[in-house]
Amino acid sequence: MATNPTASRYPKRRRTVVNYHVEIDIDSNEDEAEVSEELGEDVTTPPSNAATSAKDESDHEDDESEAEDATYGSRRSKKRALKKRLKTPKANKTPKRAPKFKPFRLMNLPAELRMKIYEEALVDPHGVYIRTYDDKYEKIAVHVSPRFIDGTSYLDRKGYVKGVWKDIKMTDLPTKKFKISPNLLATCKRVHNEAVSLLWKQPFIFADVHGLLSFLLPMSPTTIARLEDITILKHGWVMGRNTPAFVLLRDAVNLQNLRFDCVIRNAREYRYGTMNPTVLGEKLADRLFKDCHPFIKAFVKHRGADALIKVLKFDKEEFKHRYWNLAHTQNTDDWTEEKEQKALEAMVSQITTIMNRKTTPKFMRG
Repeated sequence: MATNPTASRYPKRRRTVVNYHVEIDIDSNEDEAEVSEELGEDVTTPPSNAATSAKDESDHEDDESEAEDATYGSRRSKKRALKKRLKTPKANKTPKRAPKFKPFRLMNLPAELRMKIYEEALVDPHGVYIRTYDDKYEKIAVHVSPRFIDGTSYLDRKGYVKGVWKDIKMTDLPTKKFKISPNLLATCKRVHNEAVSLLWKQPFIFADVHGLLSFLLPMSPTTIARLEDITILKHGWVMGRNTPAFVLLRDAVNLQNLRFDCVIRNAREYRYGTMNPTVLGEKLADRLFKDCHPFIKAFVKHRGADALIKVLKFDKEEFKHRYWNLAHTQNTDDWTEEKEQKALEAMVSQITTIMNRKTTPKFMRG
């Protein structure tokens, strides 16, 4: 018998050699079949033939495996992928590592602790100092440190110390601004309702009215109404350019402090002799109403004219009067608390008179 080509082709494989040569005696098989039919017996396959058929089936399976080898394992890879999908997880598989940072359950804390967290995130202990940055096209409000609110000045100024407005040395002012995080209010409605008042009721200090205008411009009337403390620093009053800022401020009817650390009256009005506090208050009212009439009208309508004395705060320089005497020497009437009180009462009376006036437009005919 010739050598099996499969064995020579795969010499190293330990497989059963496939043999397709089967010796069958046709005459003997026919005789056995005839005898069994005559005796009435069932025709069954002899054991030798059964073994041969089992061997043929095993040979057929080997042929299929060889056919799979001829396809370079493509069919085998599909079966393997299917087994991976149907594979059950191992019992001894190590569990996944827990996340490094767990969520902070803020709303599960007591209300007192939540308010402390809100205060640390939203409140500047020195007040929010704001100045403008001009990029050639517009002025932008910027939160800065108290020391650099008016540039690199080294002069002492006033500021908040533990909520009290007082004189501060420049060396005591922080050089770095306190970072606040107003985005905390956008977390959810409950956090917003609990913390929004802390952000807007703290003091806001502006270098000038331009900073106030740029700060209020993108804000809604509802947000402006939450403001409670506003300060305009020294040299922040710009003659003839103050009205736009107070047009936007007309919604801030809940203010508790509107502090003018600057001088509103014309400081160059020198007169011979002293000035009566009543006249001083009337001049202050004329200038204040001319530049701030949108805010003053809305404020008086909601809270009355008498509330102006409690809300409006002025620097002591506002109540000083410098004049020339008959000897042509310059004198100064210093500030006193009594003088300030009389001037404020005269200011409120003058503002009420101005608001109740009747206007009759008159134009020159050409």
